[in-house]
Amino acid sequence: MTICFIHGLGAPENCFKYLSKELGHAAQISYDSSAALADSVAEVSAQIPEGPVTLIGHSLGGVIAVLIAHEKKRDVKKVVTISSPLGGSRAARWLKYFMPTYPIMYDIQPQSPQIRQVKTDPGVPVLSIVSTEGGFPILGEPNDGTVEIKSQRALSYAKQFDVPAN
Repeated sequence: MTICFIHGLGAPENCFKYLSKELGHAAQISYDSSAALADSVAEVSAQIPEGPVTLIGHSLGGVIAVLIAHEKKRDVKKVVTISSPLGGSRAARWLKYFMPTYPIMYDIQPQSPQIRQVKTDPGVPVLSIVSTEGGFPILGEPNDGTVEIKSQRALSYAKQFDVPAN
């Protein structure tokens, strides 16, 4: 089984370089994380190798991994999300004004159609690693410095594992 690592918003594709090397049989996938979410899902999906895969996504990468599992176009066996805004990002409601050329800021808001889909079970095992430390006071609720903890825990169907880190 191949492991595919999907980076988060603004992160470089090689952010999983160490894990990829240690695990072997891993692919580090690159995409334009500022694009519309549907475009990012298509771009990432096209890079996933044939055969069974485990998708591991950090932050936005976790949202993309769950959406790819929903598509049923790839043989996704498992999904692992790390610090992902699975319930959407409340901060995106404000960031869209500061980053108007980033369509993703509209797509990851809590009530977007894509986030509503993420909240439904894709039919494969999902493990959500929830980062519980850090914090950015302006977000107005407990967060890891970027993503609200509540959003990381939004998937009722996923197993969850709390990590006291950010």
